Amino acid sequence: MQETNFYLLRIFIDFKINMLVHVLSQGDSHIQIRNVTLKNIWGTSKNKVAVKFQCSKTFPCKDVQLIDINLTHHGVDGPASALCENVDGSATGKMVPPHCLS
Repeated sequence: MQETNFYLLRIFIDFKINMLVHVLSQGDSHIQIRNVTLKNIWGTSKNKVAVKFQCSKTFPCKDVQLIDINLTHHGVDGPASALCENVDGSATGKMVPPHCLS
């Protein structure tokens, strides 16, 4: 199944700002996420990995755009980081943590 302009499969943003785009749960997903824009997201993450994209190997996320993301982490394990699996996109503007899009 391919879906275009599907803006949100499961994005989790809690009150402490942990951003998770999760398309892969048990086994490989048959849904492809495309044309996603996340813009002007800021706050403090309770987790070191503040931005996490986990997409299907079979149907990777495509055309993901990050614009002005500013998520910090103040834990003893260091500054905020990003994790990307099977996602293609671009980033513009302020990027904290540094993006991991290809």
